[in-house]
Amino acid sequence: TANGIRLDVNGDILAIQVHSSSDERFKKNITPVQSALDKVMSIEGVMYDFRIDEFADRNFPKTRQLGFIAQNVEAVLPEVVRTNGDGYKAVDYSKITALLNEAVKEQQAQIKAQKQIIEAQEKMLSSLTKDFSGLSSQVANLKNQLKGLSNQTMSED
Repeated sequence: TANGIRLDVNGDILAIQVHSSSDERFKKNITPVQSALDKVMSIEGVMYDFRIDEFADRNFPKTRQLGFIAQNVEAVLPEVVRTNGDGYKAVDYSKITALLNEAVKEQQAQIKAQKQIIEAQEKMLSSLTKDFSGLSSQVANLKNQLKGLSNQTMSED
């Protein structure tokens, strides 16, 4: 087993289900993912074609692919990248799920905070609109009073 790799397949694997050991009893030093949204924003998803002519022995698919560049992911999430004995890198895409989960939570918290700000601003706007309406009607009344006073003064002259 080179670099801890027990199975190396040059081709597709089709499975109904694949499970990873995740029981808490197997784990220690458990900490929440920090700055998940920032990390997600730092990783660029790309469309690409494999260089099948140069790596014929790898049995890469000929179809257009969607994924990440391992070196870019490694800069942000070294925990999900493995380098084989030849120096080639691979990404454990399944581990990125936890990051995406936490990023969604962070984003939802931001949305919730923004909703609260919007609701407060809507209340303030409603209050200011009522105040403005009241002031407009007071200004109209004052104009009428001034007009009346002006007419009264002119008729006394």
